[in-house]
Amino acid sequence: MSKSKPTSTANKNQQKLVVQFNDELKAKLLAMEKLSHQARQKIRPYKNKNTPQNIKNEVKAIDLKNSQELAKIVELNGWPNPSLVGVKANEAAFLIAQQADLSLQLKLLPLLKSEFELGLLSGHKLALFTDRVLIQSGKKQRYGTQLAIVNGDIVFNEIEDQENIDQRREQMGMMSMLEYRKLLTKMYKLKSP
Repeated sequence: MSKSKPTSTANKNQQKLVVQFNDELKAKLLAMEKLSHQARQKIRPYKNKNTPQNIKNEVKAIDLKNSQELAKIVELNGWPNPSLVGVKANEAAFLIAQQADLSLQLKLLPLLKSEFELGLLSGHKLALFTDRVLIQSGKKQRYGTQLAIVNGDIVFNEIEDQENIDQRREQMGMMSMLEYRKLLTKMYKLKSP
């Protein structure tokens, strides 16, 4: 019995995606995310106040292990995009990258920029990751994604070239700062400014 070969380009592309999909890697990333989530759930009752050191150490250890694993994954496979691991595992990889140490984040940033340019990563995610890396590097953020709620007020980390932030946000497919502030106010049930 002879096997029929795909004749259309669509069939060839589907076949290529099936060959490239990595179930083992998908399972690994989802397990890493689950471990991180479980550790962080232990912090929640403390609301960032007086969290026992052993819990902080556990989260740190998991983040370090996950960082090391993600670095290996990226070295062997490139960024685990949805065609390689599926949407949920891709989201898990992004979460792990956000919790990674700065040295890994600096290595991942150009890779994530490439993913964005290929249409495989949203502008919002790239902006979020970029701002996180900038803030951790002691620099001003570019897109206004990093903030804290202090005494019921939204306090953004310093923003570079504040006058043009809405243009940069628009380029990334994000809402204006005014709309974002309104959304945050509603989401966190804060008093309107």
